[in-house]
Amino acid sequence: MSSPYENIRSLAALTSPSRESLKDLEEDWQPDLPPINVAAGTIGRSLASNMDRISTDEMRAAFDLAEKLLIECDDETSTAIATGFLESLLSQASSGRLNFRRVGPMLGDESRKYCREWDRFTGVVTDGLDGPT
Repeated sequence: MSSPYENIRSLAALTSPSRESLKDLEEDWQPDLPPINVAAGTIGRSLASNMDRISTDEMRAAFDLAEKLLIECDDETSTAIATGFLESLLSQASSGRLNFRRVGPMLGDESRKYCREWDRFTGVVTDGLDGPT
């Protein structure tokens, strides 16, 4: 894999809405790059709000890469996926802006495990966060 931020950019590149959202965020932060957690959270919110515009294959590719980044990359990348990307999806679900039943089946084992642990920590029960442990 590449640098932590490039890893997050590779996730954004998988769908048009997430690519555009990250581009807008980066423009807002010029001349610097946004913090990696902010970038990952922006991608998660973009996927959540644009699920109807993103093909199932693209969504699966995004969740497959997120799983890979979570388990195979450096701590900075995996932390951004967990606390930025996954937590933003859970937040969107708990606020009624995302039907997590559409996301849950696409999660990898480690992503699902993290989401369950986050639910336990926050005392929330995310509908649709079922499947293999």
